[in-house]
Amino acid sequence: MVVPVHGNAKTLVELERRLGESLTGIEHELIFVDDASQDGSLELLRKLAAANPRVGVLASPRNVGQSDAIALGLEAARGETIGVLDADLQDDPRVLVDLLRSLRTSGAQVVFAARTGRYASRGRWLSSKLFKHALRVASGLRLPRGAGLCFVISAEAGGGLLEQHVRGGYLLSAMARSRLRMHSLPAARSPADESRYTSGMRVRLAWTGLLDTMGLLSARDAGSAPKRYGRLGERSGG
Repeated sequence: MVVPVHGNAKTLVELERRLGESLTGIEHELIFVDDASQDGSLELLRKLAAANPRVGVLASPRNVGQSDAIALGLEAARGETIGVLDADLQDDPRVLVDLLRSLRTSGAQVVFAARTGRYASRGRWLSSKLFKHALRVASGLRLPRGAGLCFVISAEAGGGLLEQHVRGGYLLSAMARSRLRMHSLPAARSPADESRYTSGMRVRLAWTGLLDTMGLLSARDAGSAPKRYGRLGERSGG
């Protein structure tokens, strides 16, 4: 499991507990990628890693964005299948089991959680829907309906995805360009207390995603390599 973290200190303990419960009976590791949080998330993650041998932590020295943080986690992951989930608890960790089951039985290389319901304000919800639709059209309908950054992917496909990903770009765009076999499953999403994305940030993300999907985005420097706290899958502490 790869979990990008940016200012999620309030939800990390509960998220780790829910992930552990959801993945009971499944051999797994939890890779949290801290994207230069300023709220003590990294310190809390290091404590979780010290107490749980399944937890590993990567830390980016500066904010590189959600897609690049996920890419760092994908690069470090060692499992045959890799799941990706936000740290804000809007997506129920239990959905990962359904996605994993579908990946194993459908022949797909990637399975997304297609978010259902009204999980944000009307304006945010509508703009998200419009962006995803535009991205799907720009991909030549290769992206499934509702595709977002909660998904499971085979390790082999994950390696190919990293080769396609433009640093500073949008990970879904790399999936569209890689022509992976993909589908989605409906999954309810809980409302967020607040969004860290301003209107300007959402517009920039949409523009970046569309350019990247069409292959028009140049690579950008995302900063130096992250510092690794301990070996993933082993006890890691301060």
